This record gives sequence, structure tokens and C-alpha cells, in this order.
Amino acid sequence: MSERNWFKATSPADRSGDILVSFDAKWLQVFTHGSVESIVRRRYPKSFAPRRMYLYVGSPHSCLIGFVNINGLRPIALRDAEQVISSTNLTREELNSYFKGYEHIGCYAVSPMALFRNALSLDTLRAVSGFSPPQSFVALSRRASDWLAQQELVGPPRDRRKERTISKVTGQQR
Repeated sequence: MSERNWFKATSPADRSGDILVSFDAKWLQVFTHGSVESIVRRRYPKSFAPRRMYLYVGSPHSCLIGFVNINGLRPIALRDAEQVISSTNLTREELNSYFKGYEHIGCYAVSPMALFRNALSLDTLRAVSGFSPPQSFVALSRRASDWLAQQELVGPPRDRRKERTISKVTGQQR
């Protein structure tokens, strides 16, 4: 096991510009088979603008599944969140509940998902780097971003929104 968690940046100079965000297990299905254009989070970086978000899905899966490129990040109020709700895969009730106790939350505009060919298990991440999943997010070190960039992807990022069409030939949804 590594002597420390080198995934986490220890200073602004060590920061890669990427973040790793922890998600509840229910998001695995959405991320691997659905489409998300916006991600809302209560906690988000305010001192820098991240360029890429790595997606860690918690227990019982406990794995890093891939990433999205971040096209923008802005704080939004609940009234503004109504404009992005359809792109988040959240219900109105979930969004209202998510805002409880918060005046503003962060809204990331993201690219289509890029999934790793093999999800990186918590055991693998711990053995390689001393990784410990963050409660919310962590700014990644340059070393971590370089290592993650070497992981094999399933293929180029795909826009799953375009895949949800009915085939004219087979009549099946694809």
C-alpha cells in the first residue's frame, strides 16, 4: 500500500485542474446507461475552475467508473435549477430536497461520459495510491490525473442522448 493518498493535491501548485467526485450508488445506472448534461452538487470548488470530473460511485460498487469534461461551473439558486432539471436526471422532489439548507449549489455543465473499460475498484485505488474516497469531492494531484489519463476507455465518449432513437430498420429502441 502507498504511504499516502497521492490522489489528493496537497497545494495549488500540485493541483491538476481535475476533481474526483463521490456519488451515491444509485447513480451507477444513470452514468453507465443514461444521459446527464448537468450535475448539481452542494459542495464544489470555489477557488479554481475544474476542467474534468472523475466519477467515483460508492458502496456497494465502490469504484471509479470514468469521467466527464466540465464545460462550465456556476452557482445556482433553486429558481434557476428549474431550468436545468431535465438535464440532471433528478426529479423536482429530489432537487428541492437537495437544496434544503442551501441558498446556492454548484451546477456543472458536462460533456458526454467517458467510461473506463474496467472500473477501478476501491481496493485497486488503495493499493496503487493510498486512495480514500472523499465525502464530496477532492482536487486531484497532477500525478493522479496523469495516472488516470493512462487508463483504458471503453471507447470515445459517447453522447447517449443521441442513442435513444428508434431504429427504422428493427423498430427497437437503441
